[in-house]
Amino acid sequence: MQSEEEWKKYKCKECSKVSKENEFEIHYSTIIIYIGKINHIEEAEEVDAFYQVHSIVCPHCGTILWENNMESDGDIEDLRMISNIFEEQPGYWEPA
Repeated sequence: MQSEEEWKKYKCKECSKVSKENEFEIHYSTIIIYIGKINHIEEAEEVDAFYQVHSIVCPHCGTILWENNMESDGDIEDLRMISNIFEEQPGYWEPA
Protein backbone atom coordinates (compact mmCIF):
# COMPACT_ATOMS: atom_id res chain seq x y z
CA MET A 1 0.00 0.00 0.00
CA GLN A 2 1.08 3.56 -0.59
CA SER A 3 1.87 5.96 2.19
CA GLU A 4 -0.45 8.90 2.85
CA GLU A 5 1.85 11.37 1.08
CA GLU A 6 1.87 9.35 -2.15
CA TRP A 7 -1.86 9.47 -2.89
CA LYS A 8 -2.68 11.82 -5.74
CA LYS A 9 -5.60 14.20 -5.30
CA TYR A 10 -8.49 14.67 -7.71
CA LYS A 11 -11.37 17.11 -7.78
CA CYS A 12 -14.91 16.03 -8.63
CA LYS A 13 -16.25 18.15 -11.48
CA GLU A 14 -19.75 17.94 -9.99
CA CYS A 15 -19.23 19.14 -6.39
CA SER A 16 -15.67 20.55 -6.75
CA LYS A 17 -14.50 18.76 -3.58
CA VAL A 18 -11.01 17.28 -3.56
CA SER A 19 -10.33 13.67 -2.53
CA LYS A 20 -7.25 11.50 -2.44
CA GLU A 21 -7.46 8.65 -4.93
CA ASN A 22 -7.80 6.10 -2.10
CA GLU A 23 -10.90 7.90 -0.75
CA PHE A 24 -13.10 7.38 -3.82
CA GLU A 25 -15.70 4.61 -3.61
CA ILE A 26 -14.71 1.70 -5.82
CA HIS A 27 -17.56 -0.59 -6.87
CA TYR A 28 -16.31 -3.96 -8.06
CA SER A 29 -17.07 -7.67 -8.18
CA THR A 30 -14.69 -10.57 -7.68
CA ILE A 31 -14.68 -13.58 -9.99
CA ILE A 32 -12.89 -16.72 -8.81
CA ILE A 33 -12.19 -19.56 -11.23
CA TYR A 34 -12.15 -23.12 -9.88
CA ILE A 35 -11.26 -26.47 -11.44
CA GLY A 36 -12.99 -29.56 -10.12
CA LYS A 37 -15.84 -32.00 -10.65
CA ILE A 38 -19.27 -30.43 -10.48
CA ASN A 39 -20.44 -33.01 -7.91
CA HIS A 40 -17.44 -32.34 -5.65
CA ILE A 41 -17.26 -28.54 -5.61
CA GLU A 42 -15.88 -28.53 -2.06
CA GLU A 43 -12.76 -30.27 -3.42
CA ALA A 44 -12.31 -27.85 -6.31
CA GLU A 45 -9.02 -26.05 -6.67
CA GLU A 46 -8.93 -22.28 -7.06
CA VAL A 47 -6.85 -21.57 -10.16
CA ASP A 48 -7.34 -17.88 -10.83
CA ALA A 49 -9.12 -14.80 -9.60
CA PHE A 50 -9.72 -11.36 -10.97
CA TYR A 51 -12.00 -8.48 -10.27
CA GLN A 52 -14.00 -6.16 -12.43
CA VAL A 53 -14.18 -2.51 -11.49
CA HIS A 54 -17.65 -1.28 -12.38
CA SER A 55 -17.56 2.31 -11.22
CA ILE A 56 -15.72 4.98 -9.26
CA VAL A 57 -17.95 7.26 -7.17
CA CYS A 58 -17.26 10.61 -5.50
CA PRO A 59 -17.25 10.07 -1.70
CA HIS A 60 -18.77 13.53 -1.14
CA CYS A 61 -21.68 13.86 -3.58
CA GLY A 62 -22.17 10.29 -4.84
CA THR A 63 -21.70 11.20 -8.52
CA ILE A 64 -20.54 8.28 -10.66
CA LEU A 65 -17.25 9.59 -12.01
CA TRP A 66 -16.25 6.62 -14.13
CA GLU A 67 -17.99 3.45 -15.33
CA ASN A 68 -16.54 0.49 -17.13
CA ASN A 69 -15.97 -3.25 -16.92
CA MET A 70 -12.21 -3.46 -16.72
CA GLU A 71 -10.60 -6.77 -15.81
CA SER A 72 -7.44 -6.75 -13.74
CA ASP A 73 -5.48 -9.37 -11.85
CA GLY A 74 -4.59 -8.61 -8.29
CA ASP A 75 -5.88 -7.76 -4.88
CA ILE A 76 -8.49 -4.99 -4.65
CA GLU A 77 -6.59 -3.64 -1.62
CA ASP A 78 -3.74 -2.72 -3.96
CA LEU A 79 -5.12 0.52 -5.31
CA ARG A 80 -2.26 1.07 -7.74
CA MET A 81 -4.59 -0.38 -10.39
CA ILE A 82 -7.09 2.35 -9.51
CA SER A 83 -4.32 4.91 -10.01
CA ASN A 84 -4.03 3.64 -13.57
CA ILE A 85 -7.72 4.33 -14.13
CA PHE A 86 -7.36 7.89 -12.85
CA GLU A 87 -4.32 8.50 -15.04
CA GLU A 88 -5.27 6.64 -18.22
CA GLN A 89 -9.07 6.70 -18.46
CA PRO A 90 -11.24 9.75 -19.05
CA GLY A 91 -13.46 10.45 -16.09
CA TYR A 92 -15.54 13.09 -14.41
CA TRP A 93 -12.60 14.40 -12.34
CA GLU A 94 -9.51 16.51 -12.80
CA PRO A 95 -6.14 16.61 -11.02
CA ALA A 96 -6.25 18.81 -7.93
